[in-house]
Amino acid sequence: MTVAREDRALAQLLRVAKLRAEEFGARRAHLEEARRAAENSIEWLNRAVAAEEQGGGADPEALRQFQRYLAGAELKRRTLAETRDRLSAEIAAISDALAEAALEVKKFEHLIGMRADAAARAARKQADAAADERAVQRKCGP
Repeated sequence: MTVAREDRALAQLLRVAKLRAEEFGARRAHLEEARRAAENSIEWLNRAVAAEEQGGGADPEALRQFQRYLAGAELKRRTLAETRDRLSAEIAAISDALAEAALEVKKFEHLIGMRADAAARAARKQADAAADERAVQRKCGP
C-alpha cells in the first residue's frame, strides 16, 4: 500500500471512529433522558399516592378501592424502578463503550499526526539533500 493510500485509509478509519463515538454519545443521551423520565414518573406516582392518602375516607368500600389502588401503584412503582435500574446499567455500559471509542479516536489522531510529522521530516530531509547537492554542484562547477 502506498503512503497516500495508507493516509487515506487512516483518515477513513478516523472518520468511522468519530461516527461511532458520536453514535454512542447520542445513545447515552437518549438513555439518560429515558432514565430521567422514569425517575420523574416515580416522583409523580409518589405524589399521587400521597394525595390519595390525604383524601381517603372511612367508608369500607372506599378503603377496599384504596387498597387496590395502592397495590397497583406499588406494582407500577416497582416496574418504573426496574426500568430506571436497567437504564442505569445500559448507561454505564454505553459510557464504557463511549470511553473506548474516544480512546480509539485519539489513537487514530495521534497516528495520523505522527505520520504527518514523519512526512514533513522526510520532505525537509529531501529538501536539505537537494540543497546540499546544488551547493556541491556550484563548488565543483559545471
